[in-house]
Amino acid sequence: MTFTQTDQQHIAGIMLENLYGKHAAALYAQAADFNKTARFYYMKAEDAYYLANAQASYDDWRRARRQWDYFYRYEIMKLAHFFQLFPIMTSHCRSRK
Repeated sequence: MTFTQTDQQHIAGIMLENLYGKHAAALYAQAADFNKTARFYYMKAEDAYYLANAQASYDDWRRARRQWDYFYRYEIMKLAHFFQLFPIMTSHCRSRK
């Protein structure tokens, strides 16, 4: 004989009633309901924490990428500027000889 989950809950409720009385059984049922609600909100909080951490990590990655891009773009522009002026400086020095 197989029992559904509803049947199992009903049987557990009857057993609690027989062991502890109706008032205690109702308190156990209420505690089980609170536990279910608490687990639900705990899982939601855990998901929110994970998403916030993922977003912070992504933002940190984007900030580092922008810094990297700025630094190397700036360095390349400095080098390009240097090499544009370098032939002028060397030709000027050669012409004095």
